[in-house]
Parts: sequence; C-alpha cells; structure tokens
Amino acid sequence: HRTPRQSAAGPSRTSSPARSDPPTNGPVYAQRPSKAVTRLVLVEMLQRIAGFADVSKYQYVGFGALEFVDFDLMHRRLGLTKMTSIEVKPRQIVRQSANIPYNGIRVVEGDAKDMLPLLNWEPLSIVWLDYERALNSQIVIPAVEYLARKLLPGSVLAVTLRAEPHKPLEERLQKLKDDIGPERVPARTTDNTLGDWGTAHLQREVLDSIIRADVLSRPGGQDTWRQLLNIEYCDVTRMQIVAGIIGGPSLNQAIASCGFDKL
Repeated sequence: HRTPRQSAAGPSRTSSPARSDPPTNGPVYAQRPSKAVTRLVLVEMLQRIAGFADVSKYQYVGFGALEFVDFDLMHRRLGLTKMTSIEVKPRQIVRQSANIPYNGIRVVEGDAKDMLPLLNWEPLSIVWLDYERALNSQIVIPAVEYLARKLLPGSVLAVTLRAEPHKPLEERLQKLKDDIGPERVPARTTDNTLGDWGTAHLQREVLDSIIRADVLSRPGGQDTWRQLLNIEYCDVTRMQIVAGIIGGPSLNQAIASCGFDKL
C-alpha cells in the first residue's frame, strides 16, 4: 500500500492488493485502505481553507451510507456541524437514520441529481459526490453541472468515480460515447487509450471541462474552477477522486496563498 503523492495536474496513485472476496453488501471501509488514505488527504486539503475562511461554518453534503465515515471525519477534524447525507437506496434509510452519529446530520432520500436542487446553497459548502459508478450523463453529470452553477465562491466540490476500463476492449469507446455523449469524447480517444488508467484520465479531463464551462457560464463570467486533487487508487477496483474549489475575483489571491499546491 502506497500513500498517494499529490498533484493537481497529473494524477497521484495509491493501491492495495486486489482481493478475491470483494464485499457484496455495500462498502466495508476497513477493507479499503487506499480509500481511507484518500479520505485523509481530502481532509488535509480542506483544512487549508482556514487561510481565507472559517471552515467550521461550512455545510457538508455527501453520501453517508451506513457508517457515516466521512461525516465523522469532517466533524472531528474540521468541526463541521451542519451536514446532509443523500441516500438513494430506500431500504437503507431506516438503518442509516438509526446510525446517525451526530444531531447535526440530516438524511434525505433520493438521487443526488434530484435532491441537490432542494437544498439550501446560501452557506459556503463542501460537497463530496462519492459515487461508485463511472461518469455518465444520466446521474453524475447533471449533479455536477448543477453544483458548478450553484456553489458559492469559496466552496469545494469533490467527485469520486469508478475508473475500471469497460470490457470487452473492442466496445470501450462506444460504451463511453453511450454513457457521456459522443460530443464530450475527445477525438483522439480509442479503445486502447481507455485501457489501464486511461479511463480515469479521460474522465478527469471531461469532468474538469464540464465544471469549468458551467462555472464560467455564471452571471458576470468571472468565477473560476481550480482543481486541487486528482488521485487514482485501487482497493478492489480502479477508482479516482477529483476535487477543487470555486474561485472568484475577490478570492483568487487568498486561495492561491493557502498552499494547496504543497499537498
């Protein structure tokens, strides 16, 4: 197991030995050491927000699942008290509600793309869309596009995606076009370039382009997107996380002084 080296441009990577018995009833976080390291790196990045804002005043929106591992860490390490967990599986709502570790956590039922517009985005926010699926235009992209247009400058967006190459090889490119739309696929993309970590590289490029375009489309056209993390990791399957911050004319200098590039 290797601790990831950080880079906003090229990916850092961490991995643990593949398991022959991956969990079948949802994630078991004790069996996902690379994900655990990635989570700690994200929190370290968020701690640097203190250079321009009181991070404890942010709201956190994520996917708590059954263990609320991320929520517990955000509360203990960052002091966050206002948190919302989005749960798409109706059968888990009762169990999840019973497992809430802090009174400040609210659980809402539904898909993120449908629930995000119902939340209050007046506070500065940290949003982690911790998907276990690949980039797609049905579920992931609508949620990302909404947040890219809505989050206040100073807010942070993180997105986790499955990055395993599609099988069989000769169907990879067509599957990608079906998933995200052919207009989003760079012309240089082939079945072969999507192999190994190529799918992760392509997803990061497309995700970054989508966010930048939607942030720039805001009134005034002066807000910006700055990618801060780009990590590829593997426990049972290839995964990736891309995270960044929404900037603006009054914040860009302060953000630049927070030392995010030293992670």
